[in-house]
Amino acid sequence: MYESAIFNMKICGVGGQGVLSTSILIGKSANSSGFKVKISPFYGMAQRSGSVISNIRISNHDILCPEIPSTDTVHAILGFEPYELLRQYKSLSRSTTIIVSTRMIRFARSGFRYPSLPKILGLLRKLSGEVVVMDVSRMTGQEIMPPRMNMMMLGCFFAKTNFLSFDLLMRTIKQSIYGTEDNLKDVIKGYEFVPRNSRT
Repeated sequence: MYESAIFNMKICGVGGQGVLSTSILIGKSANSSGFKVKISPFYGMAQRSGSVISNIRISNHDILCPEIPSTDTVHAILGFEPYELLRQYKSLSRSTTIIVSTRMIRFARSGFRYPSLPKILGLLRKLSGEVVVMDVSRMTGQEIMPPRMNMMMLGCFFAKTNFLSFDLLMRTIKQSIYGTEDNLKDVIKGYEFVPRNSRT
């Protein structure tokens, strides 16, 4: 299903974007598929505007450590905020697939100037194997906020992952507090965003 014994992924964003809830949905879906899952503690400030990172490890076998060792490949990263994803540059390799939102959240940092979105995307393309850019507001024709943005990115991630069941993801979401009609439609929209011949 993937080259190593453990599939490693990260979700990164800022507080209030739903990094934790999205991690739990992926973990429950993977558990329903028969996999073992470890989700790491969260780093940074989980309140709004603080950086939040989640490590998720999925395997057929027991996982001893929830942290992703620096020597291991990170196979996928979901970036709810582009600059927060770029800050994970040390985790990127040509084996990493990135799914990134175009929605930037800027907040005051003394003496700091945010790089532009094209600059960030250009750097991500140089550092990783594949970058899937999702402008969810353009896709829907309206301003989309979490959790609907997360649902679309989740659908896209499952389309790019060849061992997790999309049907089980849908079932997991339906059984959660996020199982609204709009959210379920957004998951499907995100899944269908990936062309059939690009789904792995």
